[in-house]
Amino acid sequence: MENYSEKILSIVVDIGNTNTSVGLFKGTKLVDKYIHPTRRNATFDEAEDFFKQFLDKHPEFNHPSGALISSVVPGLTRLVSIFLKYTINIEPEVLSLDLVKDLKMDIDNPEEVGGDLLADLVGAIAYHGYPCVIADLGTVSKYLAIDKNGTFVGASFAPGLKGAFSAMSGNTALLPQLEDLKESVEKDKPDFYGKNTVDCMRSGIYWFSVTGTEYMVKKLQDLLGDYNSKRIITGGYASFILEGLPENSFILDEDLVLKGLNLIYLRNYK
Repeated sequence: MENYSEKILSIVVDIGNTNTSVGLFKGTKLVDKYIHPTRRNATFDEAEDFFKQFLDKHPEFNHPSGALISSVVPGLTRLVSIFLKYTINIEPEVLSLDLVKDLKMDIDNPEEVGGDLLADLVGAIAYHGYPCVIADLGTVSKYLAIDKNGTFVGASFAPGLKGAFSAMSGNTALLPQLEDLKESVEKDKPDFYGKNTVDCMRSGIYWFSVTGTEYMVKKLQDLLGDYNSKRIITGGYASFILEGLPENSFILDEDLVLKGLNLIYLRNYK
């Protein structure tokens, strides 16, 4: 793990389909982070309200060394870029493959790898080593394999917890809608089977996600040929799914994307 001066102040922004996360770093030290539901039609004033909460708390970040954005929502990429330039006079970089030239990949189309996955890969290699398998559990559940040479060799994608529930209830006429599956399950941890429709849905979706994660990661370890490879779990649903997984079977790193983004920024810092 390389060292960088804490005099380098960086702001990294991960704009996802569900949440937008901001990390404030001094060198490699994560000073603070903020998470807010992603609003595709957000206004400049809303962006100001969001950023103001941490710029007021950490005034030194009104004069950062720079910023890096990873985004799957182009409209918000533009909004955040304009906001940062207008308010704190920095021109943020937008993450692209050109910024991670040192990442080894043995896949068909490296240019298709999303910014969040690039950050996952960079962060996992730097902070946890390799070989490893990453389970990034968010809107989409992503399982990434890094071999013994530190090369990204492939991945598997599946519907995330919330998406799987929406697909089941949204495509059936009689199954009920649950406004917040995560909250409802946490209030009463589901058994493997339910005795009413809602509990059956909660049980099936939750435990399918848990066992699916365990199975997918094990299969990727099989393909890597290394059963001692590290298992890293991250993403918005990571801690929630981890509750159902065998104890000590995964390394929880909820800040993996932010840390990876920051490292990419630092490695390109001039």
